[in-house]
Amino acid sequence: MSKFGGSLVVFEVHPDDGDLVVVGAGSRDVAVWERSGKGRTLTAWQTNPKTEDTYRVCWIALERAADRGLVKMPDGVDDWQTLMACCDVVSITPDEAAERYPDDDAQEDGDGLGPIPTGL
Repeated sequence: MSKFGGSLVVFEVHPDDGDLVVVGAGSRDVAVWERSGKGRTLTAWQTNPKTEDTYRVCWIALERAADRGLVKMPDGVDDWQTLMACCDVVSITPDEAAERYPDDDAQEDGDGLGPIPTGL
């Protein structure tokens, strides 16, 4: 199984200055986002994605992964608004992530989060 096998969506975070960060958002991350506002559901986000919601879910996953020491938070990013101000975020499927970032030397921790070698 890919390191992103437990993820519902994977985000490529491209800071204006700094290295690419790739992080998977799992069901816990989406549940936190759903509980943070009225009408937020995974289905609604998938059928009518809003940029702000993409950044919010990415922020939740990124913050959790950084707190666990799995990824380095991009410089200057303190919340989803600063993430939106200084980073481009691209969402890809876990299958796409597995193809782009093979597990060669990665360690699986079971929740779909993990560091990706920088300098890609």
